[in-house]
Amino acid sequence: MLCSSILGLIGLPLCLSTLLAASGHEEDERAIRNIVDQAISRLNKGDITAVQDFWEEHPDYVGVDGKLFKRRMQIQALFREMAESGGGL
Repeated sequence: MLCSSILGLIGLPLCLSTLLAASGHEEDERAIRNIVDQAISRLNKGDITAVQDFWEEHPDYVGVDGKLFKRRMQIQALFREMAESGGGL
C-alpha cells in the first residue's frame, strides 16, 4: 500500500508537468500561427514591409521553384517583383 502511495506521489507531478508542457506548446503554436497569418495577410495585400517586420535579418527562403534567397533584402525584392508583375504573392 505504501509503495502505491509513493508511486502515486511521484506519478502525479510527472503527469501534471506533462499536461502543463503540452499546454505551453499549444499556446506557442497558436501565437506563431497568428504571426504567420498576419504576415501572409499583409503580403497578400501587397504590403512588402511585412518581410522586414516578420522575418529576422538573415533568413533563408526557398521559392516554389527551388531557388534559394538569403537575407531579408533579397526576399523583400522577390516579393516586390511578384507584386509588381501581377503574379501575386
